Amino acid sequence: MRGQLSVENKEGQVLAGSFPTLQFEGSLASSTFSLPPSALIVGKNGVQVATVDGAATVQLNKATVARDHGTCHKLADGVTQSDQVIANPADGLSSGDQVRIAIADAATAK
Repeated sequence: MRGQLSVENKEGQVLAGSFPTLQFEGSLASSTFSLPPSALIVGKNGVQVATVDGAATVQLNKATVARDHGTCHKLADGVTQSDQVIANPADGLSSGDQVRIAIADAATAK
């Protein structure tokens, strides 16, 4: 990844035109979850994740994308480990909509 940083260089240790290698330490919060881009709803309300509760009711949760890896997005919030996420939510899906959960046959899921 290319970037531009401004640093103080009072002692002249960094030469003009040089290309340093930087390494940032840290990690994402342990509560991040990865989802495919198809599971995200991006619209006028920002990024949302559609989940289904125990009563088969849709809830649209505001989410924050922490990292975009192209084939998956790491979310900082908006989904928990116990949530049932809709993998490919339909256009026009709203909070409060009733859905029927289809369970894949183990033989066809492979």
